[in-house]
Amino acid sequence: MTGCATDVGLILGRALGRLLRKDGCGFTQPEKNRLGLYGRLSLGFVGGAAVGAALVQEAKIPNARALFVPAGILLAAGGVAAVGVLDPRVDKTPLEARVNSAGKL
Repeated sequence: MTGCATDVGLILGRALGRLLRKDGCGFTQPEKNRLGLYGRLSLGFVGGAAVGAALVQEAKIPNARALFVPAGILLAAGGVAAVGVLDPRVDKTPLEARVNSAGKL
């Protein structure tokens, strides 16, 4: 999470520099995308910490096992992402069809 804070600071500094130099608007589109991503990551981090703390207090889980639930959720999400089940960018066409279409160019 420290990398997120550093990157957000750099993005804000660049945008402020552009505004002070009157060199266009503040944020570029890639910077807006990164800020959105960092915001979601930070929100997920804080939300996960809050849910984990609530689970530890409610379920009387020993502190050594406090990270099992978030780790399990991340493991499941990472498995789904690795398989590419929910990724719309994954090309579902067979390899042979992609190679044939590329050769026709």
